[in-house]
Amino acid sequence: MSSLAKVLIVEEIDLPGAEVYYIRNVVDNPKEIYEKLVEEVPWKQEEIFAYGKYHNQPRLSCFLGQVDKPYSYSGIVRIPEPMGETITMLTGIVQHVVDIVKPGHLKYTSTLGNRYRNGNDYIAQHSDSEDDMVANTMIASLSLNQERFFDFHDKETGKKVLRLELESGSLLLMGEGSQSLYTHGVPKQLTKNKERLNFTWRVMKENNKSKIKLDKQKLIDKLIDESK
Repeated sequence: MSSLAKVLIVEEIDLPGAEVYYIRNVVDNPKEIYEKLVEEVPWKQEEIFAYGKYHNQPRLSCFLGQVDKPYSYSGIVRIPEPMGETITMLTGIVQHVVDIVKPGHLKYTSTLGNRYRNGNDYIAQHSDSEDDMVANTMIASLSLNQERFFDFHDKETGKKVLRLELESGSLLLMGEGSQSLYTHGVPKQLTKNKERLNFTWRVMKENNKSKIKLDKQKLIDKLIDESK
């Protein structure tokens, strides 16, 4: 099993108005962890609701949690699957690192995973809903295997203002201002032919029932359309 790297260097990223940190080599054996999670995690290709239609996500994903708390985004309501041994271990490592950067941080109980099968898989520019997250908590994002670009765009201008290349075993922390001022995404990179896994931890608010109810109605409408 993995352990926390012996030396952690926390790099503060220069993104005006936003709290962002990058830590390389958080775990000491990222390749072994990647291979375990490819096999252990129940990966699925979900559909998202965008521009009035349902589309296959251009990647595989999973939602894993310690508590029965759903997560809703892009017309999808995700019910958590059990975390399992490896993800539980990683959650502890991530929590430890975040507590160093931001002492007294609330506990993570779930994670959303994305599996980019090659450079054709991507995630479009977006920002996480701060209404769903507890204020002043960190989004913690762990990357495994293939290095991929990670872009920040200014929300007002739409222009790319920062590009990082996230290395295997690295942890990106996004805090205050990162979602309200910027979007982020993983663009296509056709020269990349290996898989990348990414797991993102958030501290979600208890009460998101209204949004889940709305998304469930979209799912009902979809089933009705398909039955015609």
